[in-house]
Amino acid sequence: MEVPASVANVPAEILDPRNTWADKEAYDKTAASLAEKFVSNFKKYADFANEEILAGAPKVAVEASV
Repeated sequence: MEVPASVANVPAEILDPRNTWADKEAYDKTAASLAEKFVSNFKKYADFANEEILAGAPKVAVEASV
């Protein structure tokens, strides 16, 4: 999900939805679960999609551990 870096009159720290959760681990688990649901749901329709639509299919990004 893309998040704007700045919006006039909006505190930057709340633009990242993760920052609005007290429990960051719970946010991460919930976000990952939701992302997987989008991917799973799209699979039901993939056979009806052309290459352009398939290129825009939802994907779950895997972040490298630091």
